[in-house]
Amino acid sequence: MEPLNELGFYTLAGHSNSPRDLVDEVRVAEELGLGSAFVSERFNVKDAAVLSGAVGAVSTTLGIATAATNHNTRHPLVTATLATTMHRMTGGRFALGLGRGFDALFDVIGLPRVTMAQLEDFAGIMRRLWHGEMVIGHDGPAGKFTFLSQDTAFDEDIPIMLVALGEKTLELAGRIADGVVLHVGSHLGAGLDKGLERVVPALEQVLELSNDTTWLLLENSAGAGGTIGRSIDELATIFERLDGHPRLGVCLDSCHLYVSGVDITDPATLDALLDEVDATIGLDRLRALHVNDSAAPLGSNRDRHENIGEGLLGEQLGVFLGHAKLQGLPAVLETAGPEKRGPDANEVRKAKELRERALAAG
Repeated sequence: MEPLNELGFYTLAGHSNSPRDLVDEVRVAEELGLGSAFVSERFNVKDAAVLSGAVGAVSTTLGIATAATNHNTRHPLVTATLATTMHRMTGGRFALGLGRGFDALFDVIGLPRVTMAQLEDFAGIMRRLWHGEMVIGHDGPAGKFTFLSQDTAFDEDIPIMLVALGEKTLELAGRIADGVVLHVGSHLGAGLDKGLERVVPALEQVLELSNDTTWLLLENSAGAGGTIGRSIDELATIFERLDGHPRLGVCLDSCHLYVSGVDITDPATLDALLDEVDATIGLDRLRALHVNDSAAPLGSNRDRHENIGEGLLGEQLGVFLGHAKLQGLPAVLETAGPEKRGPDANEVRKAKELRERALAAG
């Protein structure tokens, strides 16, 4: 099969009593040609460092990221060493993914709660250490450290990822992460213009606070209630209000398009949609896809994802996956999977084979 490097998956998704299952999952993922493995962490048999090492040991091409670990559970030097070890062991395939975790859990087990100031400070410490700096007399939100150093010869460029939920975390992601995808939100019945009075200044602020490499991708919505972004026209309006900011992009969701009334199973309709994107926003701003079948009918405005090939799109989802203008884009599966634990290797296989059949059919 042709590699599909843009697709990733969560290994050992949810709870697991058998961490060794990861080994087979990773091997199958590479056989399928997937691009990345995301490693979550739980305080039972899912230690992120051990699992990341296992992924690296049994793979040769997969990108590997913790998604996510919490900085308050390890000393900074331990986390920095985890990252540099994985980075060099895998030939640069590792990214350190951080998250805030759960306050209630940290309260119970006696760990300090994670704040956004801590995350930003911690990310700065990591990057200084990875580039050979000695951190002396540090006193910041992440803690007080008299002396931190790994190796003054280090010059490692290791990506940092952030699990972002909410406005403040989104702002932080814009400052320290590489990219953010978001739903625009809802006008709560006040109408689009009233909604944009709040949305546009908020997006301006996020773009201003984010670094020069972070893109903000607006995802089309399913169109329920007062959601904003239910059409290309609404997304284009936001682009216009933001003067076509150079780091503003679009993520198209196949299910959302269908339930908002765009029949993506019809090639002519999909052609027209992409022509509209090109004319009003620019196809160069289309930076990612969300690939989902739909459990709700065309135009229903109900956001109900279905497993690949098991919904109303079925084989015709291939029209979307195989379209010439949608090739080479990062794609994310958001289906429930067979056990409601998220997409598994078979879900990815089905999506990949569906795309191949569509491409072969021309």
